[in-house]
Amino acid sequence: MHNSDRTPSPRLSVIIPVYHTELFLPRCLESVCNNQLQDMEIIVVDDASHPSCHEIVHDYQTRDPRIRYLSHSKNRGAFEARHTGVRQAKGEYVAFLDSDDTVTKTIYANSLSRAIQTGAAVLFFNAQQCDTDGHHWVEAYNTIPEFDHRDGYEILDEIMSSRSTAWIWHVNWNKIIKRSIAEKVFTLFPRRRHLIMFEDLLWSTALYLELKDAPLFASISEIGLDYHRHDLSTTGKESYLHSLKKSDDILYVLKHMERLLRHYGAFKHFGRPHHRLKAQILSRYEPSSPSYHHIRHYLPYLRTKWHYWQHTHKNTHMLSVPNISLAQAEKMLLDRLDITKLTKGISIYGTGELGQTLLKALSTRGIQVNYFVSTRSADDILIQGIPVLTPREALRRKEKEFLIASIGSYTQICSTLQDEASKAHKDITIIGVG
Repeated sequence: MHNSDRTPSPRLSVIIPVYHTELFLPRCLESVCNNQLQDMEIIVVDDASHPSCHEIVHDYQTRDPRIRYLSHSKNRGAFEARHTGVRQAKGEYVAFLDSDDTVTKTIYANSLSRAIQTGAAVLFFNAQQCDTDGHHWVEAYNTIPEFDHRDGYEILDEIMSSRSTAWIWHVNWNKIIKRSIAEKVFTLFPRRRHLIMFEDLLWSTALYLELKDAPLFASISEIGLDYHRHDLSTTGKESYLHSLKKSDDILYVLKHMERLLRHYGAFKHFGRPHHRLKAQILSRYEPSSPSYHHIRHYLPYLRTKWHYWQHTHKNTHMLSVPNISLAQAEKMLLDRLDITKLTKGISIYGTGELGQTLLKALSTRGIQVNYFVSTRSADDILIQGIPVLTPREALRRKEKEFLIASIGSYTQICSTLQDEASKAHKDITIIGVG
């Protein structure tokens, strides 16, 4: 680990909010402390977490003087914890990192180098998802291509066109940002509330609108972060009160996204896409009803439910993708596969949960899956023993049948496959539902 004195004005400040994730904090800190970039500070913001958080951070401070410890007297949420970190940061750039995730050894050094090379104020990098069984995967639609000199309008278009399903564009933790710009963005929220859902979508919308006409966005294709999925994450908790809080937060975020679009004079351009995004999100996160034990919660439930009904029914005609469960999506795709009467090998386009569910279903039918396909290959990663290839690599290996493990991105993926097949002068069969 780093043992020299902390630089007074480092190039990068890595800000790590912590709230009841002490189990994963040592793994997170290890990954940052062992990063190749030495000229940085590591700011841990204890958001009124368990006392062991301070103990863990203190232990690491004895080994790495770049680590700073800040704390809240009461829990204020990740949004405000990041703001606390930015206010105290000294770096030229800042990066946000969730305390249950990890970064690769080279990502901050390489990101900073490319940001300097391109003059970028915001530099994106890619991420891969991980589960508790040690599986890693990259979803085709959650991959950022390498680019430079794009403006905020172009980035916001990516969010709106995918209706937030391509979350890689709006999460906070896959980029480095000029600290002066991050500070400015937080001033756009004078009245901040405790958010547990979609706070990154709101903050990123503000960031992109602040730089809407400035070609100051660039990216690096490197996978720099492991996004760990586990039952202790925010998305893993589903008590009634938690569901209601998530629903209220989503309504708040969508309302203030519209406020920001109007504030920056961008509603004329993004108004209709925003309504589509709003309808899509609300259809996916409808609040669950309280049991008779929680009868006192019926009034807030009915209020939230009414807002949801208003938004989703007003915008039903804008939805192109139905709100379906994983099991329904699996059945639809397998029914379509039955029509084709395929009996030999196939490749699954999509490495997410649906793709891995389809792999199990196909194996029970005696159909061999040759490859997983993604826009990014992963030579050193196997998903349940199966390699991950790009469309071009799969075609080079004479793959002809592709099952698209996605409903919402079917048209986009079809276009990608057909373009590659046309370039390679190959005939292919695409099986999916869109």
